[in-house]
Amino acid sequence: MFRALVIVPAVLAVFCANGLAALPPYWDSVRQVEAILASQDLGAQVHGAITSIRALRDLTFEVETTACRATVVLEAIPPDGPGATSYTVETVMNVICD
Repeated sequence: MFRALVIVPAVLAVFCANGLAALPPYWDSVRQVEAILASQDLGAQVHGAITSIRALRDLTFEVETTACRATVVLEAIPPDGPGATSYTVETVMNVICD
């Protein structure tokens, strides 16, 4: 009986940890998109409503609006200690507007 009380919580902890491990990439990508949306540099170079944000490769995105297309490169800012990486827009390039 005592053994079952120890094993069941241990097994549940492993499954819960595996489920939580799948969440960080989602939240990391949310931080990346938030950095793109908050970029004053991007906002100054494009106009029109945003229609899509597409990842091209690691930390490089294509942002399309109703009138423009731009490539945005992010810079990862690791935390000083435990915590999440934050992002800032490093470069806005290849801006093409109609």
